[in-house]
Amino acid sequence: MHILLVNHEFSMSGVAMMLLDLGDILREQGFELSVAAINRQDGPLRAEYAKRGIAEVFPIDPGAVDLVIANTLSAAPAVIALAPLRRTIWWIHESEVGLSLLLQAPEWQEAFDNAHRIVFPSQRMRDHAYRSFHYKRRPENVVVVPNGLRPTAPEPVEEKNLPWRIVCVGTVHAVKRQSDIVTALHRLGRRDIEFIAVGMDFSMSDEARAIVDAAPERYRLLGQRPNAETLGWIASADVVVQPSEGESHALSLGEAALLAKPLVMSDLAVFTEQGWRHGHNCLMQPIGNAAMLATNIAYMLDHEDERRRLARASYRMARTYRHDVFRNRMLELIAGVMPAGGDARAGGGGALS
Repeated sequence: MHILLVNHEFSMSGVAMMLLDLGDILREQGFELSVAAINRQDGPLRAEYAKRGIAEVFPIDPGAVDLVIANTLSAAPAVIALAPLRRTIWWIHESEVGLSLLLQAPEWQEAFDNAHRIVFPSQRMRDHAYRSFHYKRRPENVVVVPNGLRPTAPEPVEEKNLPWRIVCVGTVHAVKRQSDIVTALHRLGRRDIEFIAVGMDFSMSDEARAIVDAAPERYRLLGQRPNAETLGWIASADVVVQPSEGESHALSLGEAALLAKPLVMSDLAVFTEQGWRHGHNCLMQPIGNAAMLATNIAYMLDHEDERRRLARASYRMARTYRHDVFRNRMLELIAGVMPAGGDARAGGGGALS
């Protein structure tokens, strides 16, 4: 069976990495794969697909594939175009912030009716954020598959220049709120902390940018990095911070927890659903509260016993997101979406499917 992976882009983002990981799972099962991108701009993952022998296709020929797996909300146009022709799974990762994308592109809503299966990484996303878009679908066709974490060896990176290192991984974007980390560290007024941001440099507040520009030796925006190097930066951190205002299942937090790193994060409902608890396996603060973020970071750095306790607890938490469980759930989903006899034509699609 030939499966087409439709990615939103080839950047080194968590959701793009999850699709690449799924591609590795499918290759291990002997499936033939190809990949297409909504945004065809070059990025680090293009080379990763090529290294695996997964050909990039453009334009897409529906007759050449048996199944389509479309990644992220941005793949909605591909779902709308391809689902009437071939069985299509739509894997949505964006949290509530993705609703703004649907408001800007209301025509994408048709994809919720066309896709043969819709997959979310969390129950909250399925039952709260996007419920009004898929309520006509049968429940078994709108499923939750939590992300699994595949242990990967980190690559060595530069030694610390200062006693403490804070790391954040993710696109430097308003939703990720890396500006809050810069503001919090500036508020602390300590010169013994360096901040490393790994991810595509997309946006930052003017205030935070001025702070970064004034002290580049302490605030470093590294841009996109290969996954092994990104894991190396996480492994080198004393504390990993993720102050996002919206997440589905932040891959970088799970990777940091697998490396037994103490975590500071926003108190998002989706994080609570996934098992993160303030004072138990992480420290949390309200979205945008830079003062409390500063307090949490300082507490982590100044209390070694608590830092070690929370790191151990984060590791135990991460181990519950087993990669083998994710693998088996996705393979069952793929097997279930194909009709008996293997006819890949769309068949019983439609709003009530």
